[in-house]
Amino acid sequence: MIIAVLALLVWKLKLRLDLKAEEQKQRQQHRLQQEFSEEPQRKAAWQRYLVLSEQRDAHAASVQACTKTTELLAAVDRYEGWLQTENLQNFPKNIDFMHAIAGERENMRRSDHTRRLADGLSDRIRKTELPPHQN
Repeated sequence: MIIAVLALLVWKLKLRLDLKAEEQKQRQQHRLQQEFSEEPQRKAAWQRYLVLSEQRDAHAASVQACTKTTELLAAVDRYEGWLQTENLQNFPKNIDFMHAIAGERENMRRSDHTRRLADGLSDRIRKTELPPHQN
């Protein structure tokens, strides 16, 4: 009888240890799967960030190069269109900038302000808020 009780206790202990080991194994597999699935997303986010950074800098250079009011207005319109196309218009810093552009449109039409505005706007465009990324 004592041997049967001891055998039952040993069996229950072994069962409990086996269940814990299996649970740990499944958790580890789940963590590995999650890491493997997140890696492509991180790479894609980083690549998108790099592309958006290059495009943002190109828009800033385009605005800075403007010497005529019509060029400046067209460059700013292209930048605004880019924000819309890339869904960047709703980031807080970008909203503030869009409001600032709206307030400066009248000054953009006056040639004596073109150079000053082009320089100021290009600096602000370089600070365009982009989506988060991890590298």
